[in-house]
Amino acid sequence: MTEQRFGWILEVDLELAPPESGGRTGPVRSGLRPLWRPIESTEFEGLCEVEVLGAENLLPGQSGEALLKFAPEVGRALTAARIEPGRTLVLMDGPRYELGRATVRVVRSRGE
Repeated sequence: MTEQRFGWILEVDLELAPPESGGRTGPVRSGLRPLWRPIESTEFEGLCEVEVLGAENLLPGQSGEALLKFAPEVGRALTAARIEPGRTLVLMDGPRYELGRATVRVVRSRGE
């Protein structure tokens, strides 16, 4: 997808959960579309798309830099969640399995 199709784009530090903690067993590659929610919430807000930076993929338990890209219609949920640098989002691989946590470094675009 091209960046024009996205509203919000966040630069994040992504920390993947290891398999023994319920994380996935395979690598995370660009294009993955996990569910997301603010860390203090139990309600999922929707999907985002991951773009891994500086590597082909991240293995379970690894950390790295990534972009999280959100469709324009997700902007209301991101605004309500007060997304800003330092905030942490939980990324889920389906409704029960935690993929990892993403800490926002930079809000690159707010879909404006």
